Amino acid sequence: MTPLLYRLGHFCTRRSVLVLVGWVVVALTVVIVARSVGQDTNDNVKLPGTDSQAATNLLSGKFPDQANGSVPIAFRAPSSAKLSDSKYKKAIQKVTKAYAKDPGISKSVGPFSDKGGDQLNKKKTIGYISLNVKDSSSELSKEGAQRIIDLAQPLEKVGLNPAAGGYLGQKVSKPSTHVSEVVGLGAAVIILLFTFGTAIAMGVPILTAIIGLSIGLGTIAFLSHTVQMPTSAPTLATMIGLGVGIDYALFIVTRHLQQLADGMEPRESVARATATSGGAVVFAAGTVIIALVSLAAAGIPTVTTLGYTAAIV
Repeated sequence: MTPLLYRLGHFCTRRSVLVLVGWVVVALTVVIVARSVGQDTNDNVKLPGTDSQAATNLLSGKFPDQANGSVPIAFRAPSSAKLSDSKYKKAIQKVTKAYAKDPGISKSVGPFSDKGGDQLNKKKTIGYISLNVKDSSSELSKEGAQRIIDLAQPLEKVGLNPAAGGYLGQKVSKPSTHVSEVVGLGAAVIILLFTFGTAIAMGVPILTAIIGLSIGLGTIAFLSHTVQMPTSAPTLATMIGLGVGIDYALFIVTRHLQQLADGMEPRESVARATATSGGAVVFAAGTVIIALVSLAAAGIPTVTTLGYTAAIV
């Protein structure tokens, strides 16, 4: 392994521009194609062999209307008003009936019905309509969820500002992870700049991590069209990819800088750093990949997919 990595390091120094441009072109190509085909992820979480899955199957078979639990459509009366006021009560009852007639709802219970007495607070300023949605979280589409939520518009018109909870609300309001990624990269830039003292040495680990992560996430997007992919898979892969990408590059860059400080010729230093620290990186990365792929032994499809998607990055 060491002689091979040594020759690879020498090749990269002799063809540095070609190697860099090649990787950038590959990354851009994968990203562009991945964006064109998009990601096909879902929340179809099944845990075969577990008690929770057995309970879910039992509910689906014996009590299909209750299998997916209930989701609330919550609302709050304006200041100095109560939900029991005629204006708001009529709107709530109208929406409750509309939900009861909707083909996507198996049961609708309003706060003013006989079974919904506990769906109002004591001051009658906050309440909710309880819905049993026929589709599970994995079956319900974003468009379907939005259509159900839109049935509560009469509440919006009278100023009750309705909001959907449970998996119904989650389907249309998934938080973006981009901010956390930017914060993580920003922190890495500051730490590496402080550690190395030069922008170039700081930029190498960041650049290699971003290129590798782009190719890995693009590959995951392709795979999502052939296998069931959890919505959390790209996020988990991003966390691991950024972490190990920067960390592994840091090993090699640190060894290179130490050798330069000892007076070694730059190209020779790159080749030796690749052969020595690079060997440790290959071994460490191989161990991580084996550990992630070994999650398949758990026999849980979701965990298996999370494992090999993270291993790809």
